[in-house]
Amino acid sequence: MALSKQQDEQLCYNRSMQTMVLMAMLLLLGTHWSSDQKAYSQAQQHHTPSHPGRLRKAIKEVRRKGNRVFSDAPAFQCTKSVVHAMQSCLEDGCSVETLLELEDKLAKDEGKVESAMHHVQQMVKEHPVEAAWSLSSYDDLLHHLKSIHAQLHVQESVAPRSALEDQDESQLIF
Repeated sequence: MALSKQQDEQLCYNRSMQTMVLMAMLLLLGTHWSSDQKAYSQAQQHHTPSHPGRLRKAIKEVRRKGNRVFSDAPAFQCTKSVVHAMQSCLEDGCSVETLLELEDKLAKDEGKVESAMHHVQQMVKEHPVEAAWSLSSYDDLLHHLKSIHAQLHVQESVAPRSALEDQDESQLIF
């Protein structure tokens, strides 16, 4: 059965429209996927390398009045003097005892931050804006705490030994 010229043109037009729609959909999907990939890769680069100065700034950000009132932000053991001691250890080295003390303070603060984040996550529905800001500042602080903690842990392997450690080792040698 032969198609009339008009039916043939209509069929050709429909096929070309279907092809154009399909190409447009592929283009949109490709663009959407590309932007998702870009957002994902940018999210992976969110955190900057940490050092004690950035840790101190992150603590100040969490301790701002608005967040302190909203999330009942805890007091941290990483005071200015502790952060200064961390910086000194990372730059000049320090004893294993000092490293262990600093790591203990960092671990306690990490626990406080994780607990505070859990508390804030429960308030997201009632206060979404405040909770989002608070969680962001806690997340940044937690990143810096863990990063400095890891850096100090690496320092343990190269830390000078104390007189007690040297004495313990000399007693083991026969």
